[in-house]
Amino acid sequence: METPKEPGSCRTKLKKAIILYNSRTGTTRKLGENIHAFLTENNIVSEIRDIKEQQGQALNNADYVFLGCWTSGLLFIGQKPEKNWVRFAAGLPPLESRRTVLFTTYKIRTGSMFRNMAKCLNLVGVTDEVTWLESRNGALPASYRDQLAKVINGNSCVTEQSH
Repeated sequence: METPKEPGSCRTKLKKAIILYNSRTGTTRKLGENIHAFLTENNIVSEIRDIKEQQGQALNNADYVFLGCWTSGLLFIGQKPEKNWVRFAAGLPPLESRRTVLFTTYKIRTGSMFRNMAKCLNLVGVTDEVTWLESRNGALPASYRDQLAKVINGNSCVTEQSH
């Protein structure tokens, strides 16, 4: 899909994103929807889908891939992606870390959640290049909006975690 920059100017290809999530209570879906709204506000064409609805083709056409899952495990230790997300991640094609954003929701803490998500996606060793977003309530605070702006504007990704 192309759109003109200004009348009479050359045409620019719009960037595309896919947001895939696994939500149990709706909080992870809400965070995905907030990411979707942010991307739309910033002229990124994005689709949001539950992992149960995902078809492989959409991933191949995306400039940015957002993958979200709720935090499973004990309250203080053993945080990991939920088993359906793990199975889904195992079937994905290789992802480029510079265009991948992982997000999760949690009750108490994320602990080793992002490290385990990266492991499922074979992104081990490049976790410093992957953007991570976490939320207790599905909100997308200003600091994460700034972080996403850096990702979509081509600046290097930074890892930010708040506990």
